[in-house]
Amino acid sequence: MGYFMKSFSVISTNIVFERFIRIVVAAVIASFFLILPIQAHHPFEGNPSEGFSFIQGLLSGLAHPIVGLDHFLFLLSIGLVGDFTTKKWVPLLLCVGLVGSSLAVLFPSPPFPEVLVGMTLLAAAIVFLQRLKILWMLPLIACHGYVLGQPMIGAEPTPLVSYLIGLLFSETLLILGGLAFFRRYINQKGIFVGTLIGAGIVFTYGAVLAFV
Repeated sequence: MGYFMKSFSVISTNIVFERFIRIVVAAVIASFFLILPIQAHHPFEGNPSEGFSFIQGLLSGLAHPIVGLDHFLFLLSIGLVGDFTTKKWVPLLLCVGLVGSSLAVLFPSPPFPEVLVGMTLLAAAIVFLQRLKILWMLPLIACHGYVLGQPMIGAEPTPLVSYLIGLLFSETLLILGGLAFFRRYINQKGIFVGTLIGAGIVFTYGAVLAFV
């Protein structure tokens, strides 16, 4: 009996220690975002989109979801959601994201868009924790698509189309990469969820401060 109690105690201690390590790692990663810019940028930030060429539009679309850490984390987080781990969901998610990007060109920006993007990271973590239905991921990715489309407001049709092509390609790679990563390292989901929550708080807080 003493042997089993001792074994149980060791197992419990290991579980607690593992959870502690995950929390620490997540906190360190999240705190790293404090020294990074809150706003997502593309390679030609500061240049008016009206003068973009086809190549500039394409490169901007390819880079924006990667350079923008809030978008990067959200797109990877789709792999956390169990019902999205089949590739049949990917076309729907991409279409919704592109609709959001197209709406950004047609309609003016809502107030505090970066605040909304920061909050989507928190919402994605809540979806994974099964406190929100998975269909919430659709409006969440539409929100990211909307913000990703804003740099091309006023652009000519040719660079606009090339931007959307680049955006589609990058988003596809990130979503499929997230699915593959979390299938392989399923035990590390806890670390990433903690990182999402921490980054969501930091990005939201930083975006709010930028408007104060």
